[in-house]
Amino acid sequence: MSSAPPWHARHGPEELLDLVEDAVLAGDHMGLTSLFGVGAVVAIDGRPVDPATLLRLADAGRTFVADGGRTLQSHDVALTVGTHATVARRSDTGAWHLVIADLTTQPRREIP
Repeated sequence: MSSAPPWHARHGPEELLDLVEDAVLAGDHMGLTSLFGVGAVVAIDGRPVDPATLLRLADAGRTFVADGGRTLQSHDVALTVGTHATVARRSDTGAWHLVIADLTTQPRREIP
């Protein structure tokens, strides 16, 4: 039985926060959790949480917006710093996963 790489394997570490934002907006729990490595350390708005908390916050009227930041990469480890700070690691499948993430949310704005 072959194990196919995750759907996000074709994306680099600099794109992970955009994928997190997309998954939050789509309410995609499986897609969101697949972006985080096993045992990932996640803080949202300064509190240590489970990554799925992003979806609960979205339901409560808050949103996560990726800001692009700057990514520095060395082999299979990448650091992205901007409004958010993350560390990602490339797995054996070639997919990048967030292993440390310090994220912030903001109130969702309604478009008139």
